[in-house]
Amino acid sequence: MKYTDLLAVEYCTHNHPAVIAELLLRCAERYKNCGIEMYFYDSSDNDDTKRVIDEYINKGYDNLIHVPLDSNTGVYEKVELIFAGVGQRREYKYVWPSKDRAYMDETKLREILKAAEKNYDVIYIAGGYIPRHEYDSATDFYLMHGAVSASLNVNIYNRQTLLADHKVTAEKKNYPLYLCAFGHMYVLFDELSRINKPSIKIIDINGGGVEFVPGASSTWIKDTLLVYKDCWIDVNDKLPDIYDPYKDSVIREGAGFRHILAHRDRLLELHDMGIITPETLPSALDRWERISDIPKIVVKDIAYGRYDMKYDLSQIKSDNKAVNILIEMAMYVKEGKLSRQQIPTDDISTVVLEEVMAKNYEEGKRNIVLGAVDSILCEIKGENIADDKVAKLLQQIIAYLL
Repeated sequence: MKYTDLLAVEYCTHNHPAVIAELLLRCAERYKNCGIEMYFYDSSDNDDTKRVIDEYINKGYDNLIHVPLDSNTGVYEKVELIFAGVGQRREYKYVWPSKDRAYMDETKLREILKAAEKNYDVIYIAGGYIPRHEYDSATDFYLMHGAVSASLNVNIYNRQTLLADHKVTAEKKNYPLYLCAFGHMYVLFDELSRINKPSIKIIDINGGGVEFVPGASSTWIKDTLLVYKDCWIDVNDKLPDIYDPYKDSVIREGAGFRHILAHRDRLLELHDMGIITPETLPSALDRWERISDIPKIVVKDIAYGRYDMKYDLSQIKSDNKAVNILIEMAMYVKEGKLSRQQIPTDDISTVVLEEVMAKNYEEGKRNIVLGAVDSILCEIKGENIADDKVAKLLQQIIAYLL
């Protein structure tokens, strides 16, 4: 069969023979049908992955190519080899680096091949909200798709226009951590910034197109704090200045996916996995506000295993100024910025009275609420009451005002 010179897909893999076996079972035939060659840049420390690939080659899948690498070869080193065309049978117009568990359905593969016949600098695979299907502005593309571009399998690079200067030397490089994690994304936007009116094509996969080997997962989970806090912030900060107005937005969006760092249930999972702990807390909280709206005190409570969602005041959203003041006061108590003795109980009593009187309560209910609040305030004034208890008592008052 004649294989296309338009593009090749290049998988980065390391000690994943079972994943590769499942991947080929699901997609080797469709890629061959489309005339697409599949490369496996393999840094495994044994031959198990190679044997899986060889089995398919022996069955007639001559579109598969195994590229053996040293077991210490990192992901970005593999990407650099891919960009430079090392180990490839021919000069492809486009190269498509990918994680080893992702594959496309045949309809989308043919749509990508049709796009590759043109001369786009980048073909980008996108889901979700897609306002435009072509861009000629690097900054517009970064703002809209920069966060998801961190995924290794979504960018298809034109070697003739975007990667013309990428050559690999024999010298071993010590890449900074942000390149080791997100070098493919850095190259994309760094190179696009150098092109006047870059040509960017969006392939829409809403409704299907990208699939993943079931059960396969990312190997960086144990390094979540390092990868998606420090490296993610750094790689965006290092991009050219033209992206400066949009960097904070992209950083927040990229870290804000449920499986990353910006959701409470995910942070609880990471605590259970031993990733967010009292020992890692200083690192976690460093620059935390750049990736999440979750208050640091919540992260601290999660790290120490004392978080209770029922008492998470930061999740309350209200237009009531009195409520928001009480929430802020309770958060200050939890953070140690406000002592029990500093709480203005008389002022709180006055505010609650005004709020309750303004509500259309029956007299009996109004008196019950005011009496309950007075009882709570008396307890707050009491001796030997812990700060976390004070915060919970303030929350009870808030509940009466909502």
